[in-house]
Amino acid sequence: MDPISIILLFCFSLGLGILMGGTGVGGVLIVPYLVFVTEMDTRNAIASAMFAYIFAGLAATLAYSSRGSIKWPAALNVCLAAAPAAFLGAITVWSIPGEVLLTGIAVLTLFSAFNILRPTKGVKLNNENIPLYALVAVGGISGFFSALAGAGGAIIAIPLLLALGCPALQAIGISQTTVLVIAITATVGNLSVGQIDLIAGSVIAVALVVGILIGAWVAHALPINTLRNIVACVLILVAISIAFQIARGILML
Repeated sequence: MDPISIILLFCFSLGLGILMGGTGVGGVLIVPYLVFVTEMDTRNAIASAMFAYIFAGLAATLAYSSRGSIKWPAALNVCLAAAPAAFLGAITVWSIPGEVLLTGIAVLTLFSAFNILRPTKGVKLNNENIPLYALVAVGGISGFFSALAGAGGAIIAIPLLLALGCPALQAIGISQTTVLVIAITATVGNLSVGQIDLIAGSVIAVALVVGILIGAWVAHALPINTLRNIVACVLILVAISIAFQIARGILML
């Protein structure tokens, strides 16, 4: 990558890190940027993003853990299920056409936007005793599909945990530990069958860590509904853009 591309990638990832720190979502946009702006192969883009999530997940986990916002027994159950699922998802990536992966990312992006916009009233049930099988299901689903799409995992894990009645803050905390585990195991899987752009991945990682720290402060300075609506609109536009690019590629065949 040339210096200008590196600077632009850093700035874009920094912005996404702020969104992730402030709202819990945003990472799903990294792969579309790498594919459509830097023209990186979809599978390499997914692998590079997962590598970057190792450092972002570690930073977020330490931040939430230091505030006592992670319920570790539940988090460990989710992570134990997410690890093998993420490895399976990572090695599956390399056998799926890029267009199919992009379609999945577009669907996941719309899912994330819908989850942000939907009313949260009645979701926070404060259930402290989620069944083990439910936690295992959350880990397995979030692990496999996050590794397959190059997403951090929080946009899948958080909605599922909230639906099970997990308190919102704990759901975010558990999802951060899940992101870390998914990123590590998915990276191992990617390295075993593919490759990672370490330059791009390192630039993204540094930017995300800085952005997450800033985003945690921004979340307390701006009205949360305003921030959530902005993110949702961006996600919808990106999903439409991905769909347009896929359709154009099909028409040009």
